[in-house]
Amino acid sequence: MSAALVRKSLALVDETFAENQKHNLKKQKKVFDFVPENKRIIKKVRTPRTNKTKKIDVLQSTKKLTIVEARKKIKSKGEILKSNLEKIAKIRNISTVNLDKEIIENIFTRGRTRRPVPPQSKPKKDEKTAFTEEDFKKFEEEYFGE
Repeated sequence: MSAALVRKSLALVDETFAENQKHNLKKQKKVFDFVPENKRIIKKVRTPRTNKTKKIDVLQSTKKLTIVEARKKIKSKGEILKSNLEKIAKIRNISTVNLDKEIIENIFTRGRTRRPVPPQSKPKKDEKTAFTEEDFKKFEEEYFGE
């Protein structure tokens, strides 16, 4: 068994071993350091925050994740659900907005259908006019001559 495999297996079993080895790995020279800079394959990458370009060695930039690191980065569905529920509880405690039943129903229907809820039109009221049915009949008789 090689030393690298032993280190990886110990990193899987014991988390503290992996943390202690990080310090030692920085001190060791890497194989890529022996390649002259003009012979390296360099890729320019822009950082999103500062918008500056960095030169990264393509062969050196590939990283391998151990299981411990992957578990730290990837959350399970239960953990995501718990964190979301905690956030909702905090928001509920802070907020003082009183919502009507109609607004709550609109929010739920929007969440279920993933589309905006069109506003419900109110039933039109009968228009009141100054004329009565008899006036309209008289107008028809006069206008159409019936």
